[in-house]
Amino acid sequence: MQVVRRSSKPVKDVARYMQPMRPLRVPKLPTDNSKWLYEPKLDGYRAIALKNAGRPTLYSMDGQVYDRKFPEVFDALSKIICKDFVLDGELVALEPNGRPNFNELQNHQHTSLPIFFIAFDILHFKKRDLLDEPLEGRKKRLAEIAEQFVAPIQPILVFPDEVEVDTTIEVVKQTRVEGLVAKRKGSTYLPGKEVDFWQKHRFNQEDKFFIGGYITGPLGIGELLIGEFRADDKFYFIKRLIAGLNKFNRRELYDSIQDLKTNNCPFVNLPEKASEHQHAVTSEVMAECLWTKPEQPCEVEFIERTPRRKLRHAEFRRLLPRSGEK
Repeated sequence: MQVVRRSSKPVKDVARYMQPMRPLRVPKLPTDNSKWLYEPKLDGYRAIALKNAGRPTLYSMDGQVYDRKFPEVFDALSKIICKDFVLDGELVALEPNGRPNFNELQNHQHTSLPIFFIAFDILHFKKRDLLDEPLEGRKKRLAEIAEQFVAPIQPILVFPDEVEVDTTIEVVKQTRVEGLVAKRKGSTYLPGKEVDFWQKHRFNQEDKFFIGGYITGPLGIGELLIGEFRADDKFYFIKRLIAGLNKFNRRELYDSIQDLKTNNCPFVNLPEKASEHQHAVTSEVMAECLWTKPEQPCEVEFIERTPRRKLRHAEFRRLLPRSGEK
């Protein structure tokens, strides 16, 4: 797989891959729309799209070349007339109602949904870096080049200043977009950094859990058994997880945890009693389980925690790097 070559020597004013700046995840967004602008938080793959001296390249967030992986986007990138620019944005699979579908994006080679690149920032334009320009200036440059966009490349929707933040939140919730990003007006761009002048908030909660075992099924994984470490440093069972597993990620999950298999159950609070809840991990269920050392983290989305710290309407999102991995 082709990956961008990173130089230790700083390069300026050349259209090139830049590691995206990351928003800080917050429990509540700022509400002063005189100081912040608001965009929908898209559920996709962060990407960098650029042209250098007329040559287009599409990069993943970590610098992998995506030209062949998303050929329709690459073709549209090639048709942009401007010869030198760097766009920051998100690759998404869009449903007919405009809602991104992350599972379909994972299945991008077979999905019937169109894959779009939604541009929300521009980092370089016409042989000049824009990193030190205020956000509003970069947005003007983005609007300028967006006149050359053809599908499936388009600019992101920015909610107008006159729309109250509470109204914006309601609109986003009704369309079932996963959240909002607030960006402070006047802010610059710091490649590769997580910054508090971009803030993201998901209306569903998400958190990191660890895989402690699984029940076999299609492509090796039928159900994941996830848990968390608590203040006493013990590992507690949280959920039997099925939602979010599909034929595209089950094999990846299975392969990722085979080196962690163990004969010992890692959860301190198993078995459960059948009377506790409908999907209790009883002694009988435990006999079907294969255990793993709790070292492989994953991201899980859920509505809320129950009083007993279980998850309501939980869904597997993605694997996360293990400790020490990048």
